Amino acid sequence: MLDTTVAFRAFIRLSETREVEEISSVCADVLREIILGDFALYIVREGGRSALFELASGFDPFGEKSQDLLALFNNKSTGIKGLYCGEIRPIPVATGHGLHAVLLLERKAKIQDEVFLNAFLSIYANQFFLVKSSSHDALTGLMNRGEFDEKLYKLLEQQSHHQRNDDQNQNSACLGVIDIDHFKQVNDRFGHVYGDEVLLLVAQQMTKTFREDDWLFRYGGEEFAVILRNVTEAQCDAIFERVRTAIEAFHFPQIGPLTVSIGYTRMHKALSAGQLIGEADSALYYAKKHGRNQLHCYQKLVNQGELHAAKEPAGEVELF
Repeated sequence: MLDTTVAFRAFIRLSETREVEEISSVCADVLREIILGDFALYIVREGGRSALFELASGFDPFGEKSQDLLALFNNKSTGIKGLYCGEIRPIPVATGHGLHAVLLLERKAKIQDEVFLNAFLSIYANQFFLVKSSSHDALTGLMNRGEFDEKLYKLLEQQSHHQRNDDQNQNSACLGVIDIDHFKQVNDRFGHVYGDEVLLLVAQQMTKTFREDDWLFRYGGEEFAVILRNVTEAQCDAIFERVRTAIEAFHFPQIGPLTVSIGYTRMHKALSAGQLIGEADSALYYAKKHGRNQLHCYQKLVNQGELHAAKEPAGEVELF
């Protein structure tokens, strides 16, 4: 029987967590307290015809055996018959919105309290859904505008405490804005249902192409925002260019090829969130005005004389 203090502390930690990235980490920490043996926790990152699973527990002791078991959950017509054989016991974690995660458990592992485990997994899945609903865009699954404002503000706060701005390639970050070219024509010609599908597919291509630690947001309409951290100027160019070419090469069903325009600015010299967004938007506007399907950096455009640097505000600017 699990100690009530441990159980109470576990529920408190879970209910206090407000970051999607941290909820699964908290869950894994609690599981280590109540499971005496090996386990791995995988969460579903994308639904659809096949689920994509992402390891949330930090380490998987089962190796390729895990992938074989998780593959069985990709087929919606597959039942659980035959899953409980071998040395690994898979425990699906579902909410009213479908499969959320799969806990892979060493069969010989000892669970201190099975009733508590099932209750905790259910509460974890629902807490994850509630937090994600408030911080992520319902259509694309990317973080929403509110989360963008909060993360950008916090990042600028952190940078103000680490004034290593003399070296532009050290601890640098950049803000990018991505806009789908001629998106209005998609809605006008094919309808908003197809327009929504384009937004979803672009978001999926972004998720696949950007790095795991990059922050991706649906900024509004057909516009997306991206924050890259700990990158050099050359890395920013390479990462954004990789995304631009990936979307250019993708075939959108019923619609065909589409492209995006991208503008970004380096964040190490920025004084305010408003200035950063303005710089990235200026670079994006330049890309749209000069033929679309292009990537441009604000600082490079200024150095080349293509744009004039905006005057720095005299005092603090409150954006949010």
